[in-house]
Amino acid sequence: MVKLLRLYAHDFKRLRFDEPLEFRDGVTLISGLNEMGKSSVLDAILYALFGRVIRPPGKTRNEDIIAYNADEAIVWLEFEIEGRRFRVSRRIHRTKPTRASLDEILADGKLKPLATEARRVTDEVVTLLGGITFDEIVSSNVVAQKDLSRVIQQSTGDRTKVINVFLNLQSFNDVLDALNEERKDLEGTITRPGKINVEKEKLQKFEDELNEFQRRQQQIDGLTDENRRLAEQLEKFRANYNEVRGLHETLMTYDDALRRRNELQGQLDIKRQTLEANRNEVAALEEQIENTAKLLEVYSGLSEAESTLTQVQSKLEALRSLEPKLQDVVGRSAQLEDEISKLKTELQGFDPQVLQKMKKSRYRIRPLGVGVGLAFLGAFVTFLVNFIIVAILLGVLGGVLVGLLAINVSRVSRLAAMEALLGRSELLEGKRKESEEAVKSIELVRSQKTALEGEITQTCNGIVRYTRIFQECAALGPIALAEAMMEEAKKERKAFDNLSSSLGTLQVQLERTKKKIDVLILETDIQKLNAQIVAVVFPSLPEGVTFSRELLRRKGDEKEALGRKISSTETQIARNNETVEEGQTYVKEHGDIELSVEEQRKLVQEIERRIIIVRKAIEAVEKTAEALRNRVKPGVERYMGHILPAITSGRYKAVRLDENYNLEVWDPEAGEFRAKEVFSGGTEDQFLLAMRLAFALALLPEVKGRKPEFLFLDEPLGSSDEVRRSGILEYLKSDLRDSFKQIFLISHVGGLEEDIPNIIHLEDGRVV
Repeated sequence: MVKLLRLYAHDFKRLRFDEPLEFRDGVTLISGLNEMGKSSVLDAILYALFGRVIRPPGKTRNEDIIAYNADEAIVWLEFEIEGRRFRVSRRIHRTKPTRASLDEILADGKLKPLATEARRVTDEVVTLLGGITFDEIVSSNVVAQKDLSRVIQQSTGDRTKVINVFLNLQSFNDVLDALNEERKDLEGTITRPGKINVEKEKLQKFEDELNEFQRRQQQIDGLTDENRRLAEQLEKFRANYNEVRGLHETLMTYDDALRRRNELQGQLDIKRQTLEANRNEVAALEEQIENTAKLLEVYSGLSEAESTLTQVQSKLEALRSLEPKLQDVVGRSAQLEDEISKLKTELQGFDPQVLQKMKKSRYRIRPLGVGVGLAFLGAFVTFLVNFIIVAILLGVLGGVLVGLLAINVSRVSRLAAMEALLGRSELLEGKRKESEEAVKSIELVRSQKTALEGEITQTCNGIVRYTRIFQECAALGPIALAEAMMEEAKKERKAFDNLSSSLGTLQVQLERTKKKIDVLILETDIQKLNAQIVAVVFPSLPEGVTFSRELLRRKGDEKEALGRKISSTETQIARNNETVEEGQTYVKEHGDIELSVEEQRKLVQEIERRIIIVRKAIEAVEKTAEALRNRVKPGVERYMGHILPAITSGRYKAVRLDENYNLEVWDPEAGEFRAKEVFSGGTEDQFLLAMRLAFALALLPEVKGRKPEFLFLDEPLGSSDEVRRSGILEYLKSDLRDSFKQIFLISHVGGLEEDIPNIIHLEDGRVV
């Protein structure tokens, strides 16, 4: 019997015990708020025994179980097996390997070492427990609320192994493991190729080599025949090549001679053409020089005529200068005549004596004005004093005076205009004098112009070279005559200069042309080229063959084609020989391939027969083990029949399990068995709790010689109401005590302390 005695844990997850925690018989409540380390007590026990924890699942990493603020954790557990006491200790470090030790506690309190290395310690613990492993303990002695359906939801193979172990069918497991391992070795897995696959691949490789062996033999025979045929073709190609090459070389020699002759003839023609062109160019230039010299003789008297025309030019410029002067004087005279005419019109009727009378009227205006005023004033006054006659006479007198005043005012207003005309009269006299002077100037300029025109005409008449122009243009006037002669002289001078320039250019060009080539050397070269052309020798062509470059090209192409055929045939023969040599080497090296294929086929067939045998053996062992395992199912159903009424207040009693341990419960309201999933979540949790406890009871590994007397229930009451909770607690304290001496109930539910004798209360990983 396996019994837990004491546990110590420090910096293990949340646990920080100040002193070892002692475990008592009976039901013990491990209480505390969430995250206070309740479930860590179970993990510490399991880690001390097996070096593994439930959470996190899988391989346990040191950093997952060491407190956040610590570098290492310590856990040790004392337990008892059939009167013998043991202590297993483990020290976990973040970066260093875990250290472990297993000791037996002797009667005097001394420790007897049993194992010191972590893996070795775990193996010794499993041995002391009679072979019970971590998975088996968790499956039968740990009931967790969140893992109630773990065994049921295990894969069929894993669940089968657990049941086999608990039924003392480990030999079946060993046989199945051995057979399955052999089957994996033979058939392979995802990570292992499998012997059958390896040997089949080897067989396929041998068969491929055999096919290659046979292909190479056929290839050797075929290439040998092909080389004989190619050798015959090669001899024909070589004979044709020699014949064509000889003719092609003769044609090439003929073509070289023809090209040489044509090249020499071309050089000869070029030199002849150069000599002839030079001679023609010299003759042409000499003729042009002679003609140009004759044309220059025409302009022999041009310089004398140009000297006379220079005099004419100066007189012509003087004559042209008189023209604007004459026009200016004539214009001024006409302007004066016009102004005189206008002044005469303005002064028409003007008399100086009348002007003197008007000047006297200017002095009469003031007295007449005073008289008018006095007369009308007297008339007004006498009228007021009733001297009517006197008033009338004074009024008449005033009227007469007004008339006289008006006549004198009129004369004074005309006086200003008459005085202005007097100034215009004086201006008229001045204009008349200017007009007389202008007329005299016109006569003088005209006489000078007539004299210059006569001199120009006389001088032009003396230029014999331009007599024709004089006769044609004399009637046009001296200016037109002089301009015509000067224009002609300008044209002749330009023509003379052009001819002189052309003559100089032709003379220079003639000298260059004569110096451009050496006629004697060119004639000597022509004689040498004629001799070289005669010396060119043409080879004799075969009878019936006429040279042409098309024939030369065709024979060249034919020679190259035959050369390519010869090269290609030789290359093919060499390639075939290499292939034959490689094939013969391969055939020699793989001469035993047929025997290897036959032996490998027999090996593959033997493995396939062995696979069939292993499969049948596995099937037989599984059927035998299944028949034995089926005996567990009635026990589970029977235990559930006792547990379920106790924890559901008698509401549910009967259950049924199929061959895969799928659970159905009798529903009294429906009157039939129904799957657990159709019930409420809380009820389903009670079913699973009953089933899990039934498994624990049915799978107690008593047959191994060891029976763990402790049972851990992790939060089994979370979804139960108060009535069902009381039923569960009552069942734990009564019926379940017969199977487990130590029952540990992990719960955060309040109000349980009154019903449970042993209490372990945790706060922040410490026992309080």
